[in-house]
Amino acid sequence: MHKNSENAPRGFNKAKEKARELLQDGSRTRTLVDKAIKKAKSHRKDISKFSDDLKTLQRLVGAYVSGDYRSVSVNTLLYALAAIIYFVNPFDVIPDFIAGLGFIDDAGIIAFVIKNIRGELQKFEEWEQTRPIDEEHLGI
Repeated sequence: MHKNSENAPRGFNKAKEKARELLQDGSRTRTLVDKAIKKAKSHRKDISKFSDDLKTLQRLVGAYVSGDYRSVSVNTLLYALAAIIYFVNPFDVIPDFIAGLGFIDDAGIIAFVIKNIRGELQKFEEWEQTRPIDEEHLGI
C-alpha cells in the first residue's frame, strides 16, 4: 500500500486537509456521507463507471463513523473521506454541471484513492463478507 499525496490529482490535497478537520466530528462526517449518497443517486447515470468504488468508500467511512469497523488507518480514512468531499463539491476542478465532463475529475480522484488504499479496502470488504450488510441503514 503506497500512499503518496505528492502525486495526487489537482484538488485532492485540499480535500484531504478538509477531511482531516471533518474526521474529528462523526456527526458532520455522517452528514457528508449522506450528501454523497444522495448526490450519487441523483447522478447515477453520470457516475456509473465509478459508482461501485464510491459506494465502497462511503461504506468504509460510514462503518468507521458508526463504530462498526475500526481496523483501518487514519491515512486510509483521510483518503476515503477526501474522495467523498471532492465528489460532493460541485465546483471542483471540472464543475459537475458541465454535461458529459463534470464527473471526469471525480472519477480520477476516486481511482487515485482506490489505487492508494486498495489493501485496506480489500480487508474492509473481507470484513463486510463476514457480517450481514444493511445497505438501507447505510443509505446506499
